Amino acid sequence: VAYADVALNSTGFCEASRHTADVLAHESVAEAALNTATPLIQLSGVGGISVASGFLAVWLARTWPLFADPESERFVKDRVVVGVAAAVLSFLVSFPFLHVFDTVSETILYCLATEEMRAKEPSDDEGNGNERPFCGIGYCFGSSSRAESERLLR
Repeated sequence: VAYADVALNSTGFCEASRHTADVLAHESVAEAALNTATPLIQLSGVGGISVASGFLAVWLARTWPLFADPESERFVKDRVVVGVAAAVLSFLVSFPFLHVFDTVSETILYCLATEEMRAKEPSDDEGNGNERPFCGIGYCFGSSSRAESERLLR
């Protein structure tokens, strides 16, 4: 999510990660709900796709004459193995897509929170000269001030 802040505010990664934490701290209830719902959606998505693909493969092996007819050259004798193979393959294909869902949903929450915070504050296009050009160890792991976070939200 810090990469979204890098793009939105043109800051370094260390400053962006601290700012992201500050912004999402204001949305703790929404973030908690998102962190609860996202794994459930991911699990149900991967599981549903895998199970549906397995059942579809077994059903096709049972009903499609090309695979169901014992006289056919492509007859499938053990349909369960075909179903399990289809389920495993569909799991491997669907997992990366649903794994990205977590990052995308949190980034959307961050963007909405940033937009909401910017709408509350009056626009101030002047910089105050407090930008830090270098990301040193103390700066990366130090705490950010609330004024600095508010400045970044404008």
